Amino acid sequence: MTNISRNVVNDVLRCIELCSAKQNALAVMQCKHEEATGIKQHAQDMLIDIEIALCNLAASFVTAPMSGRLFLPVPNEYIDETTAHESLFAQLRAG
Repeated sequence: MTNISRNVVNDVLRCIELCSAKQNALAVMQCKHEEATGIKQHAQDMLIDIEIALCNLAASFVTAPMSGRLFLPVPNEYIDETTAHESLFAQLRAG
């Protein structure tokens, strides 16, 4: 269930913190075999890539109201039937 006190940016920041914690755990992990060392490095690289993507997503959420990239649909209660039909037909023609 969604909690109204949470917001998306904070959720993304928690994911970034989790990635950082997992990176730190991998960094201190000792590997005895060469193959395990390669797997460990691959996991660290993947976590870094995920962390970068999450940082970009958080930045996008924060700047969305200023950049105009935040698109919220208008609730159905505010759209009359004619406008809804015109929008539907326009979307069907575009697809």
